[in-house]
Amino acid sequence: EAQFNRTDRDDAKSGNYDASWVFKRWRFRINGFLTQGRSRVVMRLLPDGILPVEKLGLPDEVIEKIEGLEYGLVLVCGATGSGKSTTISSLVDHMSRIKPSHTITLEDPIEYIIGEGSDSIISQRQVGVDVPDFASGLRAALRQKPNVIFVGEIRDAETAATALNAANTGHIVFSTLHTGRAAESIERFLEMIPPEQATYSVGILADALQVVVCQKLLKSTNGGRVPIFEVYNKFPAVVNSIRHGKFNAIKDLISLGTSNGCLELQKSYANAVSRGLVIDQDLDFS
Repeated sequence: EAQFNRTDRDDAKSGNYDASWVFKRWRFRINGFLTQGRSRVVMRLLPDGILPVEKLGLPDEVIEKIEGLEYGLVLVCGATGSGKSTTISSLVDHMSRIKPSHTITLEDPIEYIIGEGSDSIISQRQVGVDVPDFASGLRAALRQKPNVIFVGEIRDAETAATALNAANTGHIVFSTLHTGRAAESIERFLEMIPPEQATYSVGILADALQVVVCQKLLKSTNGGRVPIFEVYNKFPAVVNSIRHGKFNAIKDLISLGTSNGCLELQKSYANAVSRGLVIDQDLDFS
């Protein structure tokens, strides 16, 4: 029996809708849209099950950091189709298995079933079905006694401010941004905070932001796809740069912070080339 979950973002004004569809053991992410008055549908087959965290390719220090978190914000960033959903679902699922807790997710749509067989309580809520939007779902989540909150995407000022408040008050918050580099992600997050809260929020973000993972997917030498990463793993020098708004310095500090589990995108790419995973090519790392 097929299960079809459609969000509320299918109004006549937009001419679009998002949905997830489950048929037997296959799961699809669906986007429908109009072109010259005709309907078209794009269906993306999702992997069968969540990728084990050990297979993500992230530095061991980052996985260990996330495993030991008591509070804070973890951002997984990248362009559309870069594998953000795969990575962040794997991390949230891993947390549910190593540390029994109440995990609340807010997704649009739900793509992976998290925490199956774990000792955690998992409440997966779909935007447009279970909650009207990310912001209201996140506000409600703070009254539902979660330990871990997964916000599918931070899209607006209210969601950004509420997520930061949650991360600063004892919750572990996972979310995504459509940004390509760690410094850009930090700056973009702060740009979404309402101006009247900006000065206050910089200090909170500097303390609460634990990990930023930015990723790209490249064609592999065997015809598949290989992720390369840029990783910010919280350490004092970068915390001070965030606190003082020195975003231009963050990129250089990340390149020097390999002993702290940081990883520069160029170095991740060079490593993939040296291991024969991808063919050397002319990429723009700006």
